[in-house]
Amino acid sequence: GGEGSSSSEDGDDAGVAGEVSAPLNVFIQQHGHHVLFSDLEEYKLLGADVTPLATLTHYAELAEEKGVVLARLDVVRDKALPPQRARELLEAAHRLYVDDEWHELVHDFNHKPQTFDFERVLKTLGHQES
Repeated sequence: GGEGSSSSEDGDDAGVAGEVSAPLNVFIQQHGHHVLFSDLEEYKLLGADVTPLATLTHYAELAEEKGVVLARLDVVRDKALPPQRARELLEAAHRLYVDDEWHELVHDFNHKPQTFDFERVLKTLGHQES
């Protein structure tokens, strides 16, 4: 699958996520066991040439036998994504793919763009508009 398309059923997803301390607009690209987190505005300008903020790799070798998938987050641009924000981003992104209610946001973004509700994303992520 490619960027900005598909669903979790085939293993490739793209979506927009925020994180807990302050809104952070991130474009998420999943390719197999690898996930790239890029600044959304930079991605809009540079496309595939953007340098990601961080990369996440899943190691699924123990999944079948032990029911465990190890994950490693590598922060590529630590000035743009300090450790606490990286941790919060990872936690929010993880919930987007394992929590059914949160994953519905990803599904709607990818498959129902005409009805996608960004205000619902902000509410779900805990960023209430005033």
